[in-house]
Amino acid sequence: MARKGGNENECFEAKRLTSYCSYSGTTSKMWVLPDGEPVSIPGQHYEWALEHEDYLKWRFSINLRHARRRGDTAIRLHLLRHGCVRVNYEHKGGRLTLEAHYLHWGPRQIRGCRRIIRANLSDISFVLIHLLNNRCLIVEKESANPIGCSTATAMKMMRLCRHSLRIPEP
Repeated sequence: MARKGGNENECFEAKRLTSYCSYSGTTSKMWVLPDGEPVSIPGQHYEWALEHEDYLKWRFSINLRHARRRGDTAIRLHLLRHGCVRVNYEHKGGRLTLEAHYLHWGPRQIRGCRRIIRANLSDISFVLIHLLNNRCLIVEKESANPIGCSTATAMKMMRLCRHSLRIPEP
């Protein structure tokens, strides 16, 4: 378990995706925080953000005050715009979806996502990466099927998960 600064009672951890279920029991959900650390969450992404609003503000200067009034999509986009990556894993098909803001898809976010993929590769049948703009439109996307691949091969097939990536402005 990794302890995050701030409140002494704040403990976050990144679990194997198949070791727990979030919300409806069919998916596992995570955030990759702006520092690149993956965090497993028990419910919906926006609910976790609201429950940890003080931590997000203290540690990353993410203020949800205005976004909270506009609902779950606004909260999601606000976190993406501040360097978080939304992670969903579907247990039934083994699909992993990574969602980030294209301007904030950098080395820390890539490192966090690579950690998740490496730790769960044997359970992942398909990876989708969506990089969004401010209007929630996909400006860059990629899909990969890593079944039966070595970790090195799986990482090479995902161009968006390479360390030296530069995303052009749309």
